[in-house]
Amino acid sequence: MGAAGVVATLAAYFVGGSLEARAVQQVGPGIGVDWMVLDLLKSTVIFIFLEKLLPKYPEQAILRPEWQLDLGYFALNHLLIGVLLMIANGFAPTVFGWAVNAHVESFVSSLWLPAQVLLLVFCADLVQYWVHRAYHEIPWLWGIHAVHHSAEHLDWLAGSRTHLLQTIADRALVMVPLYLLGPRVEALNIYVIIVAFQAVLIHSNFRLPFGPLGYLFVTPKFHHWHHSKDKPAIDTNYAAHLPVLDLLFGTFHMPKEHWPKEYGTLSRLPRSFLGQLAYPFRRRAS
Repeated sequence: MGAAGVVATLAAYFVGGSLEARAVQQVGPGIGVDWMVLDLLKSTVIFIFLEKLLPKYPEQAILRPEWQLDLGYFALNHLLIGVLLMIANGFAPTVFGWAVNAHVESFVSSLWLPAQVLLLVFCADLVQYWVHRAYHEIPWLWGIHAVHHSAEHLDWLAGSRTHLLQTIADRALVMVPLYLLGPRVEALNIYVIIVAFQAVLIHSNFRLPFGPLGYLFVTPKFHHWHHSKDKPAIDTNYAAHLPVLDLLFGTFHMPKEHWPKEYGTLSRLPRSFLGQLAYPFRRRAS
């Protein structure tokens, strides 16, 4: 039924013709609520279709438990990322301008476009790997990251469940290598598209067998094991894009035939947004 709805929508679009869009002049900075809504609609159409086409857990409903909570996280974190990008664009030259090297920027910007994108993915993921690992191995940081792991049903929306402090820290730290490398705008735009798609895909209820490709880039199976409560999988699979980092640093775990049995944290977190927002501080106080 979902596939029929998508086909009918596309057919109606082509029969009705294209919409005429007029440029809107923006005065001053903006957060981009319209893009957040469009991103939600796009993700909903694409990933619900994929999850119903090849679901890993066919019995899991689209409106599974706590979907409202994760939808709220989706909206809040998307708006927050818009704010962070505005701040980064304004303060990055002041804070990191001393570290910018004209020769590095010239070299990176002169590379073949796909090579620039791959370099961005590798450098950003190298930073994310060690930041992610720190969340798991430093006890007071785990209280923040545990919010993300509190999701007990994984699908395309579950990846949005991230504590505000982690959202701020992750985006700020990843922006550093991207700013210092000085890539072309086209490479940066492609990187953003890859990151946005893969971040949703790896949490989705999607069982497509990627085969050997699963060792080249992070897939749902790889990341589902990261969210597993099974003991051999705890504190493994930290990479967000490239599993080779986990292979290099000894944290790779992906059985060939099996998927995880259960997801979530060993100690159950509060099930409300405010309860999860306060959890890291209450945890430290106790």
